[in-house]
Amino acid sequence: QVPNSVSLMPLGTKDWYFGKKVWIKNPATNKAVATGILEWGPLDDPEINRVAGASPEAMRAIGAKTNDNLEYCWVSNQNVVYGSVVNY
Repeated sequence: QVPNSVSLMPLGTKDWYFGKKVWIKNPATNKAVATGILEWGPLDDPEINRVAGASPEAMRAIGAKTNDNLEYCWVSNQNVVYGSVVNY
């Protein structure tokens, strides 16, 4: 669940995806972890060439490390528990 301190944005705003769950997939290990979108950019720093990031726990769960190429997709069942790991 989204922590109580986080308020979800209503649908219809440009930030509708805030708090939604996504799978982060690691093609190298064929594992994916359910995570949530809790902040967004764009990051205005040309020195940091990143599209997205994940917690150390999420990265460890799928056997990923910084700068690995990962795939992101929506979790179709938003009732999935954060941190769930699946093989695909």
